Amino acid sequence: MGSYLSISDTTAIILAGGKGTRLQSVVSDRPKPLALVCGRPFIEYVLDQLDSFGIKRVIVSTGHLGEQIKTLLGSTYKTLSLHYSQEHVPLGTAGALHHALPFITSQQVLVLNGDSYCDIDFNEFFKRHMLKNALVTIAAVSVPDVSRYGSITSTGEGLIEYFREKGIQVAGGLINAGVYVIERSVLLAITPDRMISLERDIFPQYLHQSIYSYETTGMFIDIGVPADYRRAQLLFQDVKKT
Repeated sequence: MGSYLSISDTTAIILAGGKGTRLQSVVSDRPKPLALVCGRPFIEYVLDQLDSFGIKRVIVSTGHLGEQIKTLLGSTYKTLSLHYSQEHVPLGTAGALHHALPFITSQQVLVLNGDSYCDIDFNEFFKRHMLKNALVTIAAVSVPDVSRYGSITSTGEGLIEYFREKGIQVAGGLINAGVYVIERSVLLAITPDRMISLERDIFPQYLHQSIYSYETTGMFIDIGVPADYRRAQLLFQDVKKT
């Protein structure tokens, strides 16, 4: 395989701008990515993962209480160069990515959420995206109950055929793990300065054509609700800062 299949030169964006209303009963004084898990801000686990795959440039898209994130992390973390794209009004996940375009230096963008963690091989994930000539590739994980997240259905080749909204079906299946490789051209087409969602407004536009899933069996956790925030304390208790 050619060097173009390496993830290391790809800009990563961590979406960290949400208000975290469902978690405010237990974490009310800071944005969700700074919620302490085993004594560490959760976003540090995400940054450690990016660092371990040789990523060099990371954009942190901030919003609610975003100054706390910038103050804590600064401009570097291990070997990562950190940059900040601050929303002054909520723009949604897609709007936030468009707002961050001036900081993006690569044709593909690795997108993650600052309040979830997916144990995935970024190299293989990126390789699949390139080999499929995809516009969007979504990491997918299997869970016993998709009702909180919504589910995705794809062909044997991974081409996504449809998304099912959360709350509709209580059953096992594949869910969107909140980790994406997205072509810069997709971000350029997003209407600027508007509240726009990747999941509801952008991804459905590419169904049956250029949006693929990549299934991973690694650990997945979203700390967005108190029960899973408590579960994260157990999952990460053996992860030490290196």
